[in-house]
Amino acid sequence: MHNKKQIIVIFLILYFCLSSFFYIFFSQYSRIYLPFVKVTLNTLYPDYFKFRSIKLEKQGKELFCEAVIEGEVIKNNKSVRAQIKYQKTIKISFIALYPAIIFPLLICWPGLSLKIRTLAMIGAIQIFFFITCLDLSLTIMYFMEEKLCFHNTAQILRKITILFFNNGGRQFLAVIIAWFSIIVARWGFEQ
Repeated sequence: MHNKKQIIVIFLILYFCLSSFFYIFFSQYSRIYLPFVKVTLNTLYPDYFKFRSIKLEKQGKELFCEAVIEGEVIKNNKSVRAQIKYQKTIKISFIALYPAIIFPLLICWPGLSLKIRTLAMIGAIQIFFFITCLDLSLTIMYFMEEKLCFHNTAQILRKITILFFNNGGRQFLAVIIAWFSIIVARWGFEQ
C-alpha cells in the first residue's frame, strides 16, 4: 500500500504529464468534439430563438464560432426582434481539464484493483465526453446570447452554469466524475 506522500507525488507527476500531452496535442484532441457540439447545439438550442446556422473552426487553442440567430435585442432602450450574425473566438483550453484531472485520480486512487480501475476509466471516458460536449455547447450558447435580452429563466440558468464552470466547477465535476466512476465500477463487480 502506498502512503499519502507517494500518492500525491504520483498524482502530480501524472497530472503534469497529461497536461503536457494535452498542451502538445490539443488541436487534434479538440477536433473530436466539433461535430458533436454542432449536434448538441442544434438539439439544445431553445425554440424561442430561430437558430439559423453555425460554423465552428479550430484556430490553435481557440474556437472561432460564427452563428446566425434570430432573437430579441435591445435597440434604443426597446426590445426588438432581429437577426444577429454572431462571430466570436472562444478559448476552449478548458476541455483538456476533465481528463487531466480524472485519469490521475483514477490511477492514484488507493485500494482499487486493476479491473476496477479499468472499468472506472472506461466509464469516466463516456461521462466526461458527454459533459465536455454539454459544457462547450453551453459556453457557445452563453456567448451567443450576450447580445440578447436576459428575460427568461433558461438564459439566466445558462449564465449561472457558466459562472459555476468558470469558478472551479469543471475541477469539481472532474473529481465527482472520477468518484462516481469508481463507485459504479465497484458496484458492477459486487453484483
